[in-house]
Amino acid sequence: MSDIERPPVPDSGQPPPSLEPWLVLALLAFLPGILIFTLPHETMVRALVPIIVSVAALFSASLVMLFRSSRSPQPISEVHHVVDDSGTR
Repeated sequence: MSDIERPPVPDSGQPPPSLEPWLVLALLAFLPGILIFTLPHETMVRALVPIIVSVAALFSASLVMLFRSSRSPQPISEVHHVVDDSGTR
């Protein structure tokens, strides 16, 4: 795999910062909205409802992703188990 697909991890051990998936989807919701201002009036009248529906769907999906990521439980690797003397959890 190339460095473009997976950049090297810095010496600090932390991965490089990146955008959250829900934030990318929220930003993509603005792209159809830009069409409202760039399309000619004759085309915009026919395309107004699909554009508004696509903006609402993308933005709603990003909100669902945000809430699901904030309410998700910790990954298994971050859960600490207590081991007693008998070796059972």
